[in-house]
Amino acid sequence: MTTKTAAARSPIVVGDKVRYARPIDTAEHHMRFTLIEDNGDRVKIELISDDTIRPVEIVAKSEIIPAH
Repeated sequence: MTTKTAAARSPIVVGDKVRYARPIDTAEHHMRFTLIEDNGDRVKIELISDDTIRPVEIVAKSEIIPAH
């Protein structure tokens, strides 16, 4: 990644709301997550939902972008 590209991309930090960068269907397009742990190139995200137990997954940081 060039410096120009890195500067243009806003940093994502723990606590941010994120979404999939390349959703594969309409359902994924509408999903929003909270970034709960950053481990360098991998992050742990938790689905934002009303469920008592919210699904958590580990994905490559390149697979998420800030949710607006």
